[in-house]
Amino acid sequence: MTRGIEAAGPHALKCVHAGNCKEVCPVDIDISQVIHEVKKRYLKIALSKPTRWSAPPPSAVFQFPPR
Repeated sequence: MTRGIEAAGPHALKCVHAGNCKEVCPVDIDISQVIHEVKKRYLKIALSKPTRWSAPPPSAVFQFPPR
């Protein structure tokens, strides 16, 4: 995670939480919990960014001129 959540997030999303990483970790780190936290933070960041499919702000909506 030295490159940040935005770099680690896409890789963390590949995890299926099988638990195999915890079984082989020599220092008993709960890697699945770390991956879960990275996923949570990454999705929070990713979902807060506007996309090209986001609704425009109310001020940008076309308004008909008064008659």
